[in-house]
Amino acid sequence: MQLECPIPFKALHGGLSGIGQSLEGVMPLMTMICQELAVAAGRRRRQLLLFSLLWLFAFTPPAAGLSEIHSSGGLPRGVYLCFACNGSDHASAVPPPGYALRFGREMLASAILRRTGLSGPAPFGAPASLDAISSIPGNEYELAAVLESVSPLGGGFALARVARDSLWRFDAGSVVHLVTDPSGGDYVLFTATYSQLVSVDPSLLGAYSFLALPASWTYSSQRLEQDFFLESTASVDVLFSPDGTLWQRAELVPEPRTALASAVCVVLIAAIRRSQGTRSRSPGWG
Repeated sequence: MQLECPIPFKALHGGLSGIGQSLEGVMPLMTMICQELAVAAGRRRRQLLLFSLLWLFAFTPPAAGLSEIHSSGGLPRGVYLCFACNGSDHASAVPPPGYALRFGREMLASAILRRTGLSGPAPFGAPASLDAISSIPGNEYELAAVLESVSPLGGGFALARVARDSLWRFDAGSVVHLVTDPSGGDYVLFTATYSQLVSVDPSLLGAYSFLALPASWTYSSQRLEQDFFLESTASVDVLFSPDGTLWQRAELVPEPRTALASAVCVVLIAAIRRSQGTRSRSPGWG
């Protein structure tokens, strides 16, 4: 008989970050744990509600639209993002004095796993959040990064140093686009402007082959065979393209906490089964 696990808290899944979200990649194992708990607990509600909380923390919010506001003046400069804004929201945004509305973008990563803010101090006097859209209650823009430096490369391209703490996932089967600098460093495309996406489809291989890159830079694309993660925990190099796309320098490596979460799930399943086996034999002893 196939047991199903009620997930009463599933509607509350928005906005979580951190290690709980790293469990998202091991949902099949978590489902097995849920089924084991259902057998072990005789479907008692207390245990099932406990697992529902585990499922809640394992949910990963999908990537979404971004609206971008910068603080005015020189560097360092605060970068504020509204992670839930669509194109209409961006168009209606009115930044407070001292701030400028920049681009409306769409995240190309499959999911935002972490956006816990800055790993270092914010620019002097920078607030943690801003209110720029009257139709959305509260402060919808959060200080997500600090633009530390910008070095022009020619042709409208620039290499920036950006401080932020973030983790994004690109799903297996999706297409990633890369540009490679003269030293062999890869930069992965992670966001594009709404206006560009009208004419460019990032899901296609070779979609950005039209870029007139700086000298000795090259473009390539590939379809992923497994999930990959882009992470920044301090400062990271970001390539600014004249068409509004952003490319982060990163190694495409599996996110290590997913492997740890898988091991934890396997241990939990083994412990539950061992406990059940012991209880089932106890009446026959002595």
